[in-house]
Amino acid sequence: SLAARFRQEAMAAAAIRHPNTVSVTDYGILDGTTPYLVMEFIEGISLHDMLIREKRLLPTRAVEIMLAVCAGVAAAHREGIVHRDLKPLNIMLRPGEPPGESVKVLDFGLAKIKSNELLGSLVAAQTQGMMGSPFYMAPEQWHDEEIDVRADIYSLGVIQIGRAHV
Repeated sequence: SLAARFRQEAMAAAAIRHPNTVSVTDYGILDGTTPYLVMEFIEGISLHDMLIREKRLLPTRAVEIMLAVCAGVAAAHREGIVHRDLKPLNIMLRPGEPPGESVKVLDFGLAKIKSNELLGSLVAAQTQGMMGSPFYMAPEQWHDEEIDVRADIYSLGVIQIGRAHV
């Protein structure tokens, strides 16, 4: 059933335990029709907004940030979770902390949950059917092919060398 598939994806997202990933603390289905996830609140700035504000990061800072992002993504991959929508908007940095401790990757599992019929018309109104952000998507995501960790690795490479896209 759809509820069982949602529960499976939510439990998988909740299983990721890493300092560089946002924690999923609860999930459920409201009134039997509206699935929800409860996630840790992260106060900070997205990498997207940081890149717009600062235009360019020093290479050492960029590497520190990306190492933390990669550590979080690797933790998810060890749990069998592919993010599917890695982009600067899904990477948050908390101010006043070293990058290794301040970086949080958001929205694990949401792209897969959305790609099922699990959120139905609620999501259909917000998406065009394709999950992911075109600037950062691996080519196989454009063709409805099976997605694996290589799609995330592609996106990480684009983020590392790319600029913020508005």
